[in-house]
Parts: sequence; C-alpha cells; structure tokens
Amino acid sequence: MPSTRATPSAYARVLAKGRGPVLVLPSIAGAFRLDAHALADQVFHHRPLVNGPTLPTATAAPEPWKQMGAWPSLHHLFGCETTPGARFDGDVAAALAPLREIGLDRVYLDAAVLGAHPDDATDYLGCVGSLLGVPTADGPYLVYDLKRAIRVDRPPRTAGSAPPPAGPAPEPAPTDPSGPAAPAR
Repeated sequence: MPSTRATPSAYARVLAKGRGPVLVLPSIAGAFRLDAHALADQVFHHRPLVNGPTLPTATAAPEPWKQMGAWPSLHHLFGCETTPGARFDGDVAAALAPLREIGLDRVYLDAAVLGAHPDDATDYLGCVGSLLGVPTADGPYLVYDLKRAIRVDRPPRTAGSAPPPAGPAPEPAPTDPSGPAAPAR
C-alpha cells in the first residue's frame, strides 16, 4: 500500500521551485490544521521543514525545537493560530534574522486551510502580515518574502495606538509576457 501520493501535489510543485528550508503556515499541528500533507510532500520537494508535526510548545517537542519556538518570529507566527487578532510590534529585521540565518527566505501560507475557518481567517492573515508584510500568490500558497518584509517601512506603534488594519490583500504574482520566469532566489 502506498504511503504517499503517486504524483506531486500542487503544494509540492510550488515548494520544489525553491531551495533550502521551508516554513509552512498554518502549523501542521496547530489549531487551523491537523494533517500531515506537508510531511508527505517532502518526498517530492526534498526541502527540510522548519516546522514539523509538533508545535514547539508541546511537551514532547525536542529541546532545540522549543528553543527555536521562542524566537520572536516563530513565537509570533505560531501564536497567530491561537490569538489571530495579535499584531507584531517589535523590530521586524531583528525578529526575522534567526530565520534568515538558517537559510529561510520565504514563508508559505496554505490559504485553502483558512477557508475552513472563515471567522478567524482575516484576523489570522493580519497577524501573520503584521510581521511578514504583504504576500504574493503562488498556486495554493500565499508566499511571504522575508527580504521584502525586512525592507518594508511600518509606522511605529505607540502605547494605546490602534493596531494596523487586518489582513493585507495578497499581491498577484509577477508575470512575464515572454514566458515563465525562473524562481527568484
């Protein structure tokens, strides 16, 4: 009996375009999704997953994963699943630096999963976007470019100020009339 699909999913095809580690949101073990298709897709895209089948807050999580989960970026992104209305108000470049140091350049958000949670989807996207900026669309994913997120100017928050508006709309993926472009690195 096969343990995975015989052909790559749309998700695996998108992830196969890149190199290096992958962070897929919502978390595999989080409140929005309890499945393992991201693990099965590794057979096709061959990229290591930053987030595995447990959250870093789980009792059984290995100590290194618990330490990574305390990074401001991952702490915020995983927290978006339990507190979708939260907003990141720290130093974006400093928060994303550990992710960049391990070779992560994009974060992939499975937009289809949010369709099962329409009441929280807008707040969740706003929470993620408050750290990662505005995504582009690529197949079934919204894709956040970490280099772009660091360059985006965000107005400073002051005590008592209202959070930024929730959920920026994704930008369409750039197109080239001469044909498909190679994936950006």
